[in-house]
Amino acid sequence: MPAPKFLKTRLAAHYAGLFAPVGVLLPFWPLWLAGRGLSEWQIGVVLAVGSFAKLVFNPLIGSWVDRLGRRRAAMIALAFATFLAFCAFWVTEGFIPLLLLSFLSSGLFAAQMPLAESLSLHMAHRHRFDYGRVRLYGSLAFILAAMTGGWLLSGQPSGIVLPASLVGFLLMALISLGLPELHIEKKSEDSPIGMMTLLSGRQFLLFLGAASLLQASHSIYYGFSTLHWRGAEIGETTIGLLWALGVLAEIVLFSQGNRILARLGPRHLLMLAGLGGLIRWTVLGTTTWVPALILAQTLHALTFAAAHLGAMHYLLRTIAPTLSGRAQGLYSSAVMGISLGIGMLLAGPLYHSLGGFAFLVMAAMSALGIWVAWFLTRD
Repeated sequence: MPAPKFLKTRLAAHYAGLFAPVGVLLPFWPLWLAGRGLSEWQIGVVLAVGSFAKLVFNPLIGSWVDRLGRRRAAMIALAFATFLAFCAFWVTEGFIPLLLLSFLSSGLFAAQMPLAESLSLHMAHRHRFDYGRVRLYGSLAFILAAMTGGWLLSGQPSGIVLPASLVGFLLMALISLGLPELHIEKKSEDSPIGMMTLLSGRQFLLFLGAASLLQASHSIYYGFSTLHWRGAEIGETTIGLLWALGVLAEIVLFSQGNRILARLGPRHLLMLAGLGGLIRWTVLGTTTWVPALILAQTLHALTFAAAHLGAMHYLLRTIAPTLSGRAQGLYSSAVMGISLGIGMLLAGPLYHSLGGFAFLVMAAMSALGIWVAWFLTRD
């Protein structure tokens, strides 16, 4: 079967559409919430509920899409529903209403990522192109959106964050109209294959455990690295460059994804991510010397990108296409939902008690992730 026209361009554009709103929300959404009168504790809970929403939305929507047998219609519907849900923030005030709306909007948005990954991975496998080189456009869009968001916010009230993010969500929805269709044979109604088949597999559970440890080890970094570096009198411009450097390193690894996979395979990529975390979090936990931080930030290529690339290709190689939507949903729920959500909830008390040494707890999690990944079936 010939590849759809402009396939790689359409998939890359969709990744850019998905990550552009994140580039605005991840750095600046707490400012908008504070402008709505939420306390620091309430902001933390609202942010954490976005991770836990994946636990509900991703498996349900993934199962529905697997039964439907198509990706495109579901992804378009989710994209426009996400835009409408975030529009509702215009008229929402108070902690509980914002918490409930965050659960809905984050769940709708998060459910699109495993579907996008499943679509791109199967297209890359079917038409033999490098998934990583398509995925990196999401990272580029994140950097551009974060820089643009910072420029827009300079000297402006925090209320501008919502309209800026809505522009991104509307573009995401419009771009989704150009997605290609992926036809996967629907499983028969009497087939016993389902989520319990996945969850009863020892290798799949080991995989979820390793990936959860590796991604949750970023909790202190996501939540408190900026505050930690500010406390060390590192300027905001330098802090911004440190964040950007991490994502740039991620892009470099994604650009060489096929070559790295051919040499290492998914299992060893996961173990390499753990080794990177062991080094990176140890450095961040023991020094705020900027040259050392620069070197440590390049390891984001391993701690995030290698872990993500290894996880995506592990699923591609070990999960049947008829279960791919559910497998991706379970992965996103467990790894980016439960584990990262718990990590974010614990990050506050850890940093309050240990300060920068809390990064050493993250280093220990990375080491444990290496140990669990060791027991995965060899590639």
